[in-house]
Amino acid sequence: MTYAALQTDIADWLNRDDLTSVIPSFITQAEARLNRSLRTDQQIVTATGDTDAKIIDVPDDWAQTIRLSIIAPGYYTLALISHAEMLDNRQYAQGATGIPTKYTHRGRAIELDPAPSGTMTFEIVYYTLIPVLSVSNTTNWLLDDHPDVYLAAAMVEAARYLSDAEMLAVWSQTLAAGVNEIALMSSKSQWSGSNLKLRMRP
Repeated sequence: MTYAALQTDIADWLNRDDLTSVIPSFITQAEARLNRSLRTDQQIVTATGDTDAKIIDVPDDWAQTIRLSIIAPGYYTLALISHAEMLDNRQYAQGATGIPTKYTHRGRAIELDPAPSGTMTFEIVYYTLIPVLSVSNTTNWLLDDHPDVYLAAAMVEAARYLSDAEMLAVWSQTLAAGVNEIALMSSKSQWSGSNLKLRMRP
């Protein structure tokens, strides 16, 4: 499956020749929707960097943080706190620095607490955004593995564009089922081979 083939499939399902120019928009909107709902093992990556600042930017393809750690000097996993907690900490710290033990998100940036007392290496494990399809990037892992979910998400956007309630209901149900199946597959993949055992009640 490719970007062009997906557009052809959408046009075939719509059975209309007056929507060709807006089909790429349906795909773009579908990607935005899927980025809000999909969290799979195929999206998990690790990145590292150095910082001596209280604020660090997240990677360009960041969707959601799984774990943030300081890995040098030493190894410390940071705890996620709320904005309110960070404001309280900032007020009481009065500019103190050290090895960060907590963090919070500020849009597409991360605030560390306390501020680093020197240059430190951090590691972020996170979910990536779905790579955007285009004429120059003709496929991605989701389209390769789950073209039906891509199609369903695009058809939901088409139904919204056409104000077709019946069509919207059908494709929304198809999309929800597909996303749930991907989540189940991802869960099985992450837990397969584990030593978990069922405990039977007497």
